[in-house]
Amino acid sequence: MRKIRTEQSGREEWACPTCGRRILLRWPPHYEKQVMETGDERACHVGRAADDPATVPPVTTGQRQETGRRQWRDARRWLRETGVYDMPAPPHGPAAAASPAPASAPTSTPPPARTHLGPTKPL
Repeated sequence: MRKIRTEQSGREEWACPTCGRRILLRWPPHYEKQVMETGDERACHVGRAADDPATVPPVTTGQRQETGRRQWRDARRWLRETGVYDMPAPPHGPAAAASPAPASAPTSTPPPARTHLGPTKPL
């Protein structure tokens, strides 16, 4: 989501450039959310207010490296805060398919899922 504008009342208009979702937000303590265009309601929307180019000082040559490090730290912190680091890594390549299951994995096969939920009989 991208921040489009801020009304005089303090509400912010946000829009998704991909699906067309548009909302008006007022932040706490008087939180309010008004959906103007629904867009894709199944999509997970994440937003960030862009820095105003007029307020961002130009980067000098000596500051480029520090700016890059700060951006890298901020990105890694965001990943930690969203829980990405807590997720297990997916297996990769043919070696992952041939590797044995870890010792902690259950050895029995789970029962098949019921496909028909009809009336049940008492035991």
